[in-house]
Amino acid sequence: MTTKYGFNDGEMVPAEAEAARTIIIEAGRAWLKKHRPELAVDPYDRPGCHNWCLVHFHPVDDPQKWVDAPPAFQDFLVENLDERFNDLITINVKLLPQKRRAKLIAGALAQEDA
Repeated sequence: MTTKYGFNDGEMVPAEAEAARTIIIEAGRAWLKKHRPELAVDPYDRPGCHNWCLVHFHPVDDPQKWVDAPPAFQDFLVENLDERFNDLITINVKLLPQKRRAKLIAGALAQEDA
């Protein structure tokens, strides 16, 4: 999530990317406060079509500068949060109203016959 080349070169950003980024930002802020207070981390929505969902590590006193995530922080994420990710999020599925679903299904059937 730190370059446009993640997620299959930015072509396939997964649906849970924003939730994952939020967790990375929250964990990053807590970890940086304890271990690297000279650094900060923020979400960055990259303009364009490739991998909009980025994590921006930067010096506290220079938010325009991009720096690599500390390797020890990356290790912390892998060792402590990778397997617990599903415990940190809730996925809610909401159906469209029945009339809208029926219209979409009918449209799909009509295209099948065409």
